[in-house]
Amino acid sequence: MRHAPADHAPDSEPRILPLVPPAGLRVRDLIESIVADRPAPAAVRLALDVPADTRVTADAAAFRAAVERLVASAFVAATAVTPGDGPPLHEVVVTAIDGPDAFELEIADSGPSGSFDARCPAAVRELVDRCGGTLGVADCAEGGTAVTIRLPRRAVRRQAA
Repeated sequence: MRHAPADHAPDSEPRILPLVPPAGLRVRDLIESIVADRPAPAAVRLALDVPADTRVTADAAAFRAAVERLVASAFVAATAVTPGDGPPLHEVVVTAIDGPDAFELEIADSGPSGSFDARCPAAVRELVDRCGGTLGVADCAEGGTAVTIRLPRRAVRRQAA
């Protein structure tokens, strides 16, 4: 009976364990899915500035519902006609910033400023609250409205044993 050399014993072979994917929702995939289900109107240019690997840990259903409503209202606002010089700009820009303290998703439109409350009722704030986040609204300097969902990072404390 032949024995395998000690350096080739089955127990000494390196084992490669599968990588566990990072937890959380892939934000870009979520937004692309929302836009596929409810495309932007033909006159609206959509710009996504969301890295493909950005993830958030939140109530998935609540986060999706909040983002769906904000994107839909931004599309409507972007097509609103505003008086001014030259042709109107119809644009929605979605930007994600993944910082050490918080994740922020901004959905900005080129529509009239100051119309967020009419477009998005308190239900959106309630959805963001369910995710543990806050909602910020600001008028854009060049016109339009920017709505920001801010999800703070949960602090992890380590205790010595």
